[in-house]
Amino acid sequence: LEKQFGYFTNKSLPDWKKEGICEYIPQDQISNKELGIKLVFNKGFHAKSRSLNLTYYLIVTYLIQRKNMELEDIVNTPINFNEILQEAEIELIDNPLTI
Repeated sequence: LEKQFGYFTNKSLPDWKKEGICEYIPQDQISNKELGIKLVFNKGFHAKSRSLNLTYYLIVTYLIQRKNMELEDIVNTPINFNEILQEAEIELIDNPLTI
């Protein structure tokens, strides 16, 4: 993120944006699927932080797929995490994301 958006922008982003974008950017389809499975099903050590990262990833994916936002839009637009989380949860109950 720092390379693409600069040091100060990266430092000023809330954690949910940083982590969600880093989880979203695909590096290897197979490892991403394996990572997703591990994040969802691993209840052991650091399970809370893993579920947070998955939540951040899902919110970023929701913003890209359903709100047609680009990564730059997510970075540069003030977004209330709790509001977008509530909105996404309501919409995604009946219409899940394509992951």
